[in-house]
Amino acid sequence: MGSVRGLFGWVVLLTLATGLIHLYIGVDFLLEGPYADAVIDDPTASTAAAAGIVFIGMAIPYLVGLALILGGVRPLLWLRVGAGYTALLLVLWAVAGTRDTLAYADKAIEIALLVLIVALIRRPVESAV
Repeated sequence: MGSVRGLFGWVVLLTLATGLIHLYIGVDFLLEGPYADAVIDDPTASTAAAAGIVFIGMAIPYLVGLALILGGVRPLLWLRVGAGYTALLLVLWAVAGTRDTLAYADKAIEIALLVLIVALIRRPVESAV
């Protein structure tokens, strides 16, 4: 399924992408922007702010985990944590997530990320970071 370096590069790119998508959505909700207006039926300030905090909270593990992996801090451990976290968010979205274009795009990214992390975990990782 590709070289370790190639898999690792895709994991980095997809992790950054989904982290930034969650961060964008969170900031948009906090500012009561156009995305918040489109996905919340009655976007009151408190509802949008709460959703914004949740989405920023979902972005942080992706971005911090990526920084730890790139920094060489126990990359195999953080890849495993990332796989579990990504799987958790996929399940939570399936139960209660929005069904819009950005959400579907992000879920496609997360599914690809999960598949690649699992493939990467099954190979020696130390040579990739």
